[in-house]
Amino acid sequence: MAEFSTSSRQVDQKQWREKFLAEISKSEMKRSSHFNVILSDNYSKLFEQVEDAEKSEKRTPLKQRRLKRFGVLILGDIKKLIVRREGSIKYYLQADELYDVIDAAHVAVGRDGRDRMLAETSKNMLTSQKK
Repeated sequence: MAEFSTSSRQVDQKQWREKFLAEISKSEMKRSSHFNVILSDNYSKLFEQVEDAEKSEKRTPLKQRRLKRFGVLILGDIKKLIVRREGSIKYYLQADELYDVIDAAHVAVGRDGRDRMLAETSKNMLTSQKK
C-alpha cells in the first residue's frame, strides 16, 4: 500500500513540476527583460556574458552593467550566478531548479504555508518572490 502511494506521489510531483515549468515559461514569454526567473537558455547566455565581462580588459556599457549586478561563484565543479554585493551570498536559480527548491522548502517548513517557505528560501536565493 505504501508503495502505491509513493508511486502516486511521484507521478503527482512530475505533473506538478511540468505544470509549474509551463506556467513559468508562459510568464517569461510576456516579460523577458527582468531576471526574477531565468530560463536555462537565458541563464547560460547571461553566465557567459558575465564570465566574458570579467575576463575582458575593454568593457562595454553592457559588460559594466553585468559586472555591477552579477558575479560568478565557483565551488569545485559547480558554477553559480550570484548577486554582486557584500554580505551573505545569494544566487540566481534556473527555472528548472526552482520547482525543486520550492518543494524542498515546503517540506522543510512542515508544509506550513507560503510566508514561512518564502522566509526559508530567501536566505540563499534571490528568485523567490510573492506572487
